[in-house]
Amino acid sequence: MFAYGTSKLANILFARELARRLSGTGVYTYALCPGWVKTELARNAMDMPWKQYIGMLVAAFMFMRTPHQGVQTILHCAVSTKVADETGK
Repeated sequence: MFAYGTSKLANILFARELARRLSGTGVYTYALCPGWVKTELARNAMDMPWKQYIGMLVAAFMFMRTPHQGVQTILHCAVSTKVADETGK
């Protein structure tokens, strides 16, 4: 989890620096999280005891988004003019 958190911090810092370097060019950057999306990305990473796995399944049913739902924030940042002044955030 430490490595995951560090990688997310690196994404944020990269977006901020890229926004600074591209200031005035009309290119905008964002660091965002689509949430917990039901994909096959972690299909081989689930090496955990069965009790933890059952808990994860319960949480997944409660909080996991579909790919369609997960992409909405990304699309909003890509096409909306409302967030142009939030570049680098």
